[in-house]
Amino acid sequence: PSRGRAVSLLIDDRFEQRACLAVDSGGIALRAWDTQERQDVLLRALAPTAGPDAERGIAAEARILRQFGGSPGFPCFVYAGRLREDETLYTAQEFVDGAPFPQILRRASPSQCIEYFLQALYPLIALHAAGIVHCAVSLDRFVVTSDGAIVLTGFRDARPVGSRSAETGMPGY
Repeated sequence: PSRGRAVSLLIDDRFEQRACLAVDSGGIALRAWDTQERQDVLLRALAPTAGPDAERGIAAEARILRQFGGSPGFPCFVYAGRLREDETLYTAQEFVDGAPFPQILRRASPSQCIEYFLQALYPLIALHAAGIVHCAVSLDRFVVTSDGAIVLTGFRDARPVGSRSAETGMPGY
């Protein structure tokens, strides 16, 4: 590679990798540029060694964002597909640029905190009305955008109300 120029990875001739955000046993999360929609996206791809639970989780997140994406409190769904090289499942959703909810709450007045919490309930109410439980709700799952909108993230552990799975979510759900 030539000095001084960043090498970018183009995923499926559409998504240009900008930054690696997280890697775990289930996969990778990248900030990428969608060259078709001309926007930043959060791209999640399964790890080659990821099991069926990880694939179910990423598929569940895609279904939820297709249904609710763009509604208040939800990121927009962009794309789901399989990499041409090895059929690895991946999804792309709107990249929510903002600050972590706990950071905002520390600086907010009591009345602002109440307003923020009321706004944070909207996506949870929508999910529950559709018979879905998030299963991993925490303050860290919310992002506050520069215009004050609160967006819920991380739907891979979501499942229908009443279903049971010891492998996903947070204890007590």
